[in-house]
Amino acid sequence: MDPEKQMLRAKGLSDKAISTLQIFEFLQAGLSKGLKTSTLKVQVSALSVFFDVSLAEHRWVKRFLKASARLRPNIPMKSPPWDRHWREMQGEGHLPTPLPVPAEVKE
Repeated sequence: MDPEKQMLRAKGLSDKAISTLQIFEFLQAGLSKGLKTSTLKVQVSALSVFFDVSLAEHRWVKRFLKASARLRPNIPMKSPPWDRHWREMQGEGHLPTPLPVPAEVKE
């Protein structure tokens, strides 16, 4: 094994080298492609596991993710997707109209 890798591992550091600039270029590319903050967080977690470094705790990564959340806020849906689909189908006439309730059931 390479002596530099041994030294890094002895200090508890990853022997896979990557710069902070490369991490931010990768995250910025994802943000430019329209990825949501939650997806970027998943990517940060995956990179952390791969490089054996806690990137999510890095102050600049935290700031980047916070800024991305402000740039593209998560807009909650006003109705559940299944309800919206149901209403669309009713409006377009794809669903049968409800059957009349028999008189003996009404009583």
